Amino acid sequence: MIRMPEPDISGTGIKFSSGLRHAESHPAWHRFDEIPEQVLHDPETIFLNLSGGWQQVPSHIRQAGVNAVEEGYLKIQPVPEFNRAVADKFRNEFNVEVDPTSEVIPCNGAGDGLFAILSVLLNPGDEVITFDPGYTLSYLIPAYLGATVRTIPLTSAGGWSADTDAMEAHLEQLLNPHTRAFILVNPDNPTGHVFRRGLLERLGRRLRRHGVVVVEDQVYEKVVYPPHQFVSMITIPEMRDHVICVSSFAKSYLCAGLKAGYITGPTEVIHALRHYYMLSSFTPNTAALRAGVDILRGPQDFLSDWIEEWDELRQKTTAALNSIPGVSCNLPEAGTYCLADISRLGSGEQIAKSLMESARVLVTPGNYYGPSGDKYIRVCYGRTKPDKVEQGLKRIIDTLKVLKPCI
Repeated sequence: MIRMPEPDISGTGIKFSSGLRHAESHPAWHRFDEIPEQVLHDPETIFLNLSGGWQQVPSHIRQAGVNAVEEGYLKIQPVPEFNRAVADKFRNEFNVEVDPTSEVIPCNGAGDGLFAILSVLLNPGDEVITFDPGYTLSYLIPAYLGATVRTIPLTSAGGWSADTDAMEAHLEQLLNPHTRAFILVNPDNPTGHVFRRGLLERLGRRLRRHGVVVVEDQVYEKVVYPPHQFVSMITIPEMRDHVICVSSFAKSYLCAGLKAGYITGPTEVIHALRHYYMLSSFTPNTAALRAGVDILRGPQDFLSDWIEEWDELRQKTTAALNSIPGVSCNLPEAGTYCLADISRLGSGEQIAKSLMESARVLVTPGNYYGPSGDKYIRVCYGRTKPDKVEQGLKRIIDTLKVLKPCI
């Protein structure tokens, strides 16, 4: 657990911001500190709590990084070809024209981008809306900035595809003069759901009417299993100037270490973000941005191979979890994780702790993902090698099958 320094007995102890204290109250803040060192370093521990991939990054992407260094991209300097590559991507993949000069800005990965966007949008007392269960940073960042998070519940019944009428009605109840943004993680983390165009149209229309901007995290946009298709809110008619998109190379390309990504949005938002970055990093790693050009414009065929490999594990993981009495799990449509309902066996924290201590398998308790999350555990099948995933699933089955489900 992260512990704040004890105050000096002379009364000169360091005081920290209220934003930090708000963020610290979230269960996910202590996610790694609560794992004992002997578990983390035990060779028998199987990590099913982290997303990503075990596959080797393709040679042309690795070479892109080498080339960027060789070409001298080590100084703080503009990399305009990166902005142009992002604009080309939006034109080619979404049929949306984005001005590379005034509507694109690089960021230090999607998490950094989300923090930057919300920093220029929110004041203490403002409100944001997101889904529950939802991505951890959708709760942590607004709390840090002094904003309040309102949630629209998602249910596992029906594969996380909520009733559109009910969802729109719930949204209307939450909207008020303090609402500044709707945080949309699409494809969704942790549910693995891909939001449908019809729902996005309905929600977008309602949000636009109230002057609420949509902040869309698209980081899993290419990790989508057929026949499902990713639809960005920016492609919805009349939403073009009401959406800020953020993404990176972390999930689709397994290049989280690059710490590079991009934000697209209305000109006034990008202008504000330039000022924000003048106060922080000024510009992301220029070598990473130059490599990002080659990633965006280079071969993409390896992605289909990765999707096939992850799909096999997706099927096995879902089937294994559903074989346990008292556990239910939808087949995810995207991402490299499953969100399993374990509420008949105990809370997410209880089950995660039991698996850690009894089976040496690490999964994520669902309370990291919002108020309703304690009904769930998230099991990641994408980062650990397939044989280890299967070992981990067997341990989960053996540990949980002896528990008696409540009715």
